[in-house]
Amino acid sequence: MKKVDVAIIGAGPAGLFAANELIGSGLDVLLIDRGVEPSVRKHICFGVGGAGAFSDGKLNLTSKIGGDPASIGQDEAVIQSYIDQVDQTFTAFGAPEKYSGEDQQALSALKREASRHGIEFISGRQRHMGTSHVREIIDRFYHHLLDHGILTSLENRIEHISHKGNGFILSGK
Repeated sequence: MKKVDVAIIGAGPAGLFAANELIGSGLDVLLIDRGVEPSVRKHICFGVGGAGAFSDGKLNLTSKIGGDPASIGQDEAVIQSYIDQVDQTFTAFGAPEKYSGEDQQALSALKREASRHGIEFISGRQRHMGTSHVREIIDRFYHHLLDHGILTSLENRIEHISHKGNGFILSGK
């Protein structure tokens, strides 16, 4: 394997966004995944895009769903800024412009009905990319990374990481 400054293991959403953040940093970045690129993927659990490449592509765009920002020492506004950045990135690569979850009248009715049954209904905007489009969107994201100098090593399963000097050695199949 080639010597690089940064190796990102896993080309799911976190790996893709980590690589995207490193564009223009001057660092040699290698994105490693045991699967293949989105356009030819068949495995649900690995490959560029992660398990989300086979989902219906719904993004919950609120910090109120998925955990309490304070529990990780963050302010809700900071977390929301990251969520907005993720949303803008997916939109730039072809996610539909339209949101769902913004009809205040329908949301009020759902909240009232949930409350009648002792359930807290948490609403938030959603972007729905759609099962038929999510892989295309991820493929555009992936090619954007390639076009900006991110290196990839696909069909490479990392099984061991060892420390050597000031760096690390990754080995696998």
